[in-house]
Amino acid sequence: IQYNTKNKHGSFWDAASLSSFRNRTQCLVDQYNRYLYEPAGMHVNGSLTLDANIADNGAIKLAYNLYSKNLQINGEDLRLPSVMLSPDQQFFVKYAQ
Repeated sequence: IQYNTKNKHGSFWDAASLSSFRNRTQCLVDQYNRYLYEPAGMHVNGSLTLDANIADNGAIKLAYNLYSKNLQINGEDLRLPSVMLSPDQQFFVKYAQ
């Protein structure tokens, strides 16, 4: 956000895009502020972890979109007999691990 297309200090986003970005990032900050890190008995500071949170959320969105596209092309994955989860549920359980 700090440099424009001419490599000069300034934003390359218009006002509406910048406002939308700030609203979305504030939503992430608020969400992560609610997470409790139990071993320390403290809440996460969503502002301090914002860059990592944006990267993590972008990565899971990309991975899920690719996973969904793969299912469309190749059909549903085989289910493990002892696991009563849908393919989507299995994806997110694996992500959480």
